[in-house]
Amino acid sequence: MSGDPSTKQDSSLTGWQRISRLFSYAFARTDATAEIPPMPEEFKEWAQDTLVAMLAGLLFGGGKRWVEERQAGPPQPPQDAPTKLHAARAVAEANTQRMSRIANASVRGGLHFGGLAAVFYGVQMLSGVYRGRRDFLDAAHGGLAAGAAFGYSLHRSVKPAAPAARSVVLGAALGASLGIPFGLLQDKVVTLLPAEHQAARARRHQQMEQLIEQGAVEPERVREAAAARGYDVTAAVIQQLEASLSSSPTQQRQQQTAGQHGSQQQERQQQR
Repeated sequence: MSGDPSTKQDSSLTGWQRISRLFSYAFARTDATAEIPPMPEEFKEWAQDTLVAMLAGLLFGGGKRWVEERQAGPPQPPQDAPTKLHAARAVAEANTQRMSRIANASVRGGLHFGGLAAVFYGVQMLSGVYRGRRDFLDAAHGGLAAGAAFGYSLHRSVKPAAPAARSVVLGAALGASLGIPFGLLQDKVVTLLPAEHQAARARRHQQMEQLIEQGAVEPERVREAAAARGYDVTAAVIQQLEASLSSSPTQQRQQQTAGQHGSQQQERQQQR
């Protein structure tokens, strides 16, 4: 969720009011018969970035554990196994435990990477909403939050004698220092994107501003869906039934009989 520089929106709303409106829209209760409000495009982008990071964490965690297990060598049967069947069973159990360790490492890596990415991109988006503009400072704020979360998780896993606040502060400082160049790199990449991609990003940001200012979003696909719902299903079913009955053999024979009676009556009238 990279941020391109933009001018600050002219609005009387404060930063916290803007965030409050965003959360009010996101968590608003809707009636069961009412139409579900559309999701803002920036929310979808946040979910996509989080999913990509989670998949990367799955591959990284599982791959790292697989390399470690491979370096340990294949499991060997116990020397005191009474029979070959007992030895084969012990090897099978060792392989099952190895696959379980790989799966566990993969899940832990996915959750770790996905959680940090969710915090980073979420805070980056909220920073842009609070400030009313998108620039490299949003990435710095996201890096600060993600670094603090990483420092706390690392403190819990290592359990050093130092207090947890120290790990959180050091992690936040490291995350913010890495977020500034990352944000500058994002801004540079945005300027190198094609014109249609830059226009799409601008539309996403305008949609978010429309949500905050007006409290509603109505993209084009919603209008098309509303027009499609105006289609009369009952009338269409009746028309299909009439068409199917008119094309049935019984209906065709009735039409032929009626046509023959009509031609006979015309001939009688002519003879008279």
